[in-house]
Amino acid sequence: MVRPKASREDRRCLVCDGTTRVSHLGLDLCRACTVFHRRSTNRPYVCQSNTDNCPLKDG
Repeated sequence: MVRPKASREDRRCLVCDGTTRVSHLGLDLCRACTVFHRRSTNRPYVCQSNTDNCPLKDG
């Protein structure tokens, strides 16, 4: 199967609005956001403001 050539035009990262030229994880994500996502999967996050109003999602 022949893979389509990747577009080399600048696109915006969906997370940080930075620029990216390739697709990571099938989305327009920059390399830094892709690495953060892979490293942070299955890690517990807690609210640091002591208000328990942080918008956290459980896995």
